[in-house]
Amino acid sequence: MLPRALVSSLVALACAMVSAHASAHAVGVSRSVWQAGGAHVAATVTLASADLAALGSAASAPGALLDATVVSADGVRCAGTLVSETSDDGDGVALALAFACPPLADATTVDLAWLARLGGSHRHFLRVASAAGARDDLAFAASPTFVLERAGPAPRARALVEMGLSHILEGADHLVFLAGLLLGARRLRDVALLVTAFTLGHSASLALATLGVFAPSARWVEPLIALSIAWIGVENALRAVVRGRPALTGLFGLVHGFGFAGGLAAIHLPRAAVPGALFAFNVGIEVGQLAVVLPALPLLWLARSSTWFSTRGARLASLGVAAAGVVWFALRVAAR
Repeated sequence: MLPRALVSSLVALACAMVSAHASAHAVGVSRSVWQAGGAHVAATVTLASADLAALGSAASAPGALLDATVVSADGVRCAGTLVSETSDDGDGVALALAFACPPLADATTVDLAWLARLGGSHRHFLRVASAAGARDDLAFAASPTFVLERAGPAPRARALVEMGLSHILEGADHLVFLAGLLLGARRLRDVALLVTAFTLGHSASLALATLGVFAPSARWVEPLIALSIAWIGVENALRAVVRGRPALTGLFGLVHGFGFAGGLAAIHLPRAAVPGALFAFNVGIEVGQLAVVLPALPLLWLARSSTWFSTRGARLASLGVAAAGVVWFALRVAAR
């Protein structure tokens, strides 16, 4: 059996040769590029105007091609839409298609049923892009189906822990929120309660989003994270003793957890790998959180031994936290 890399190279070479031939004749050859990510599949299908016309009238041909392109994830047909239709080089037409599929699908297949209408001699060259790279393939009337690789192999647990660790350490907004919590704590017991409440909150929402139960848009989550920072800073500055902070911190933790989920969703894990990946990623977040809180505590207690910090410094620092939250909120609302 030929090595996969050699087969892919031969197919790519054949694709280039036939595509060049097709540019001269524009008959019997078409091509497409496919990419799947999250709950979406995007494709660009290019074929000769005469072949597109063979699928129906000039007005209905693009729709006919879309209807005869069956993308299914885990046995459920994905809803498809025609995004755009543009002229390609020579006599070609490029159709941009988009399909909405169930999230975290393990198996996504594409059936180019319209190839049967173009005759047995028609050849369709396609490229499938995935997290593992790109591969070239060939489809025709007798074999119109191929599989999309929606995700590469799941990263190892260590890589996911490191990903969670870097996600929180590189997230300035989450770190400023933690700083606000520490500034408002007076005892070690308060710190333990606040960190626990924040952990429970963001762990719950991270799981809900990653498992596909509920995942609000980042357009709403990111401004709300900024508001949570501003609230903590203002509350610290205005109140000598803050009551009910653990419960409020748990609610804010839910919001931050939806923000954390974006980092894990970006790698488009296979469904079977999600529970383990979720656990490892969350472990990384907790390690990063402790890496910030534990060294900060002795410094904070030392600062509180200063009369100036206790009476003014902590309040000024809290106002800085509030100002950062307000600025982030304004920027994120403006970017929506």
